[in-house]
Amino acid sequence: MRNFVALLGLGSRAAALALQARGEERPRHTGLDGIQLASIGPVTSATLREMGLRVDIEAREYTIPGLVEALVRERRQ
Repeated sequence: MRNFVALLGLGSRAAALALQARGEERPRHTGLDGIQLASIGPVTSATLREMGLRVDIEAREYTIPGLVEALVRERRQ
């Protein structure tokens, strides 16, 4: 997850907090606007949150089939 976020250029939670401490805001990254973020389980969800990102979908079973099931379930709602 950290490598994925780095590839997107979103930066880290620590960098965002450092900017906030200086009274600055991290530039809004529009590359994820309108995109839901899915996690394979609680460890990945915690990493997303630590990096300042939200978790829209989390698999109940921490496997690829579990992630697919969570995505399908979300799509049906």
